[in-house]
Amino acid sequence: MSADAARAAVAGLSQTERQTIARDFIEQSMMDHPFINAEKFNIDVADDAGNPNQFTVTVKYDSSDLPIWSLYSYAMPDKEIVGFSTIRLGGL
Repeated sequence: MSADAARAAVAGLSQTERQTIARDFIEQSMMDHPFINAEKFNIDVADDAGNPNQFTVTVKYDSSDLPIWSLYSYAMPDKEIVGFSTIRLGGL
């Protein structure tokens, strides 16, 4: 999801516009699924301080209220699911 949001956000001319485009993309592409709560998403678009020609879209989802966490008693992954994608502006 972060990769698709980053590809959509590359059309933005500023960090603020890219943030809006990425957030809108994720909100519009949300599945109508009983276990996914759109309010639990945290979407961040940040320009790379070390390279002004790229930016990163980070998508975090707090899955702590999903029922799977109560099904197992052994080691489970983190309840916060994180994905990120970095996009280079202007091609190569």
